Amino acid sequence: GPVLEKYWGKERAHRVVPMRSFLDHNVRVSVGTDSPVVPYSPLGVIYHFVTRDTLSGGVFGESQRIPREEALRLITIGNAYLTFEEDIKGSLEPGKLADLVVLSADIMTCPEEEIPGLTVLMTMVDGKLVFQQPGFGSDLLR
Repeated sequence: GPVLEKYWGKERAHRVVPMRSFLDHNVRVSVGTDSPVVPYSPLGVIYHFVTRDTLSGGVFGESQRIPREEALRLITIGNAYLTFEEDIKGSLEPGKLADLVVLSADIMTCPEEEIPGLTVLMTMVDGKLVFQQPGFGSDLLR
């Protein structure tokens, strides 16, 4: 955001991580963060690429926004591809690990500004329940 704009200028700062351009040119990409200074959860990462909103500088690179479905695909199957695990992870298909979360609202239809604050109600890894919000889904897993 503002730091990039200060050092690189406004035009170049708005071209940082040109996701729409990458996808339009068939570049295989994934999304996430490995920076300890960026407190993004996966939901925050999806929100950023859908809106291009930043933590402190507002929207940067509005023309590089991507639809929610693409963002979800990049953070799931895209990340599995990045780690050479697309045959076992990244999508819900027979023969793959059942890694999934249940969210408090539909990430595909809720207002954009609600995406980073959605609550994870349940998490499954390799088809096994590893997290469940108290009181959620007690009748679902019997």
